[in-house]
Amino acid sequence: QRLHHQEDVGRARARDRGRHRDHLLVVHLELNAEGAEERGRLTQDLERRAVLLGEGLKEAVEPAAAKGSRVVIDRLLKKFGRPDQGIAVYDRVAILVTATPEMALVLPASLPEATEAITSGAVQKGLRSLNSRQVYVYATPLLHDDKPAGALAVFLDASDLRRAEWERWQFNAIRFLVLALALSLIAWLVVRMSVTRPMARMAGWTRALRRGQPIAPLEMDDLGLFGPMAREVTVLAKSLHRAQAAAEEEATLRLSGETQWTEERLKQFAKLRLGEAPLVVVSNREPVRHVRRNGRIVAETPASGLVTAMDPVMRACGGVWVAQGSGDADRESADDRGRLRVPLDDPRYTLRRVYLTQEEEAGYYGGFSNEGLWPLCHIVHTRPQFRPDDWNHYRAVNEKFAAAVLEEIADTESPMVLIQDYHFALLPALIKRARPDSRTAIFWHIPWPNFESFSICPWQDDLLLGMLGADLIGFHTQYYCNNFLETVERAIEGRTDWERFSMTRGRHTTYVKPFPTSSTSLRRPRARPCWRTWASHPRRSSAWASSGSTTPRACRSGSARSAGSSSASPSIESASCSCSSRRRAGARCLATRRSRRRWTTWSARSMPPIRRSAGGPSCTSSATTTTATSTRTIATRTSAW
Repeated sequence: QRLHHQEDVGRARARDRGRHRDHLLVVHLELNAEGAEERGRLTQDLERRAVLLGEGLKEAVEPAAAKGSRVVIDRLLKKFGRPDQGIAVYDRVAILVTATPEMALVLPASLPEATEAITSGAVQKGLRSLNSRQVYVYATPLLHDDKPAGALAVFLDASDLRRAEWERWQFNAIRFLVLALALSLIAWLVVRMSVTRPMARMAGWTRALRRGQPIAPLEMDDLGLFGPMAREVTVLAKSLHRAQAAAEEEATLRLSGETQWTEERLKQFAKLRLGEAPLVVVSNREPVRHVRRNGRIVAETPASGLVTAMDPVMRACGGVWVAQGSGDADRESADDRGRLRVPLDDPRYTLRRVYLTQEEEAGYYGGFSNEGLWPLCHIVHTRPQFRPDDWNHYRAVNEKFAAAVLEEIADTESPMVLIQDYHFALLPALIKRARPDSRTAIFWHIPWPNFESFSICPWQDDLLLGMLGADLIGFHTQYYCNNFLETVERAIEGRTDWERFSMTRGRHTTYVKPFPTSSTSLRRPRARPCWRTWASHPRRSSAWASSGSTTPRACRSGSARSAGSSSASPSIESASCSCSSRRRAGARCLATRRSRRRWTTWSARSMPPIRRSAGGPSCTSSATTTTATSTRTIATRTSAW
C-alpha cells in the first residue's frame, strides 16, 4: 500500500508539472497571439495608407510617364514626399527613373516588387529592409493603352511596427509577472492553510505518540489529500503501541518469573518451529467477510469463537487462512484467485477464499455437517439425518478445499496444515495423499461419541480414514480421545497403541491428544493420584505388598505427557508398570484393561464441567474461549505437533 501510495503521489506530481507546463504554454501562445494581432493591425494601417497614397498618385503620374515628362513627375514626388514616406517611379523595364531624395540614396537600381508589378500587372506589397531600415513597400503598375508603362512604388516607414510590437511584449510580460506573483501568493496561502498546518498537526501527533503520551486518534479535515498518509501513520502508531506493550509485558513477566504466552513469544516460537514455512489454517468460517450495505461494500468480522481464537494466532505467526467466502461482496474484494491480505488496515496474513454454490453449501454445511455430524457427536434427542446427496456435496466440498490448500502449499517444503472442525473430516487424507511430506493436524471442536452411537453413520469408515490421514488429531478432553480411539480400534484395521495414544496404518501413525481450550480447564485444581483407587482393591493391595515395594508409584498424567500440562490424570504406561509385579500375563492384561476403564471414568470425573449452549449446531462443547487462552492452547498444539 505504501508503494502504491508513493506511485500515486508521483503520478499526481507529474500531472501537476504537466498542468504547469500546459499553463505556461497557453500563456506563451496567448502572448504570441496578442503580438501577432497587434502586428497585423499595424500592418493593415500601413497598407491602408499606402493604398490611398499610391492609387492617388497613380492617376497623376500615369499621363506624365506616358509623355516622358520627368519634370511633372519630380514636382509630384517633391510635393507628396516626406521623411517617413518615400516615392519612386520605374520605367517599363523596372529601371529607376526618379525618387524622393531620402529614398534615392538607399534604393537599388532594380526593385523586385516593381519588376513583379510590371511583369504581372498586379499590385505588389510587403515589408522590406532597406539600409537597416524596415519599410512597407506598395508597388502598383503604370498603364498606357492597357499596357504596362512602368511602376509606382510607395515606401512607408515601418519602424513603428517593431517598436509597437516590442511595447506590446513589454506590457504582456509585466501583466504575466503580476499574474504569476498573484497566483504564487494565492498558492502559498492555500499550501499554508491546507498542507503546512495539517502536516504540523501530524508531526505533533506523531511526536506525542513517540513520547508515549496518551492522545486521541488523528482526524484530518481533507481525507482526499491526507487520507492515505493519515492511515499509514495510524497503522505505524498501532504497531508502535503493540511493540511498547509487548516490551512492557515481557519485562513484567521476567520480573515476576511467570511463563505466559504473549503475542511476541508466540511469534518467535512459531518462527523457531516453522521456520520460513507458512502456517496454513483451514476452516469453514472466514475471519473477515465483505457485504453490501446501502450500496457500499463493508468489511465485517463474523461472530465466531473459532475466529476469535485463531485470528490473534494468525496475526502473530502469519501464513494462509483458507475459508469459505460467505459474503455477497467477497468476490469483488479479492483477486482472481480469491486471495487478499488481512487485516485490511494492517495486513499480517493471507486469506484464501473458496466459493461454493448454494447447493454445495446447503448439502455440505446445512445438511451433512449440521443435520448429520453435529447431532450425532452431541448425542442429542434428534435423530441425525444422513442423505446420500448431502454426503456427495460434503465429499465434493472437501475435495475443493483440498485443491485450494494444495495450490497454496505447492512451492512449500514440508508444509504445516491445521484443519479446523468437523466440516473437513475427509481433508487430512486428501492432502496427505497428494503431499506425503506435509504435516497435517485436525482439531475436532465438538465431542466425539462412543462407538455404538457413531456406528449409525453410514459413512463412518470414510470419515475415520479421512481423519487418520492427519499426523495429529486433537479433541477438547481425554474422554473424547478415548472414545475416538475405541471407535477406530473397533471399526478400522490398524494397530492401536493405548500407551502412546496413536493409531498406525501401514507406515503412517496418527497421534490423538487432548487440547482443552476452555478458560476453566487451565485453572482446574490438581487432581488426586489414581494409585489410591487402583490400590484400594484387596487383590491389588496384596499383589502390591508381595512385590516388596514400600512406596506406591503415583501415576503420571496422560495429558501432561502429551501436552506438557500439570494435570494428574493417570496414563496407561503407569498403570501397566504398576502391574509389572504380576507373574501371569493374563492377570497383567486384565489389570491393564480394568485400569483403562477406571482411567476413563476418572478422566470424565476430573475434567471441568462442559458448558453447553442452546444455540444449535454452531455452538461447540468447550467453554467460551478467550484470546489469551487460545494463544496458549495453539502454542501447546504446535509444540505437541
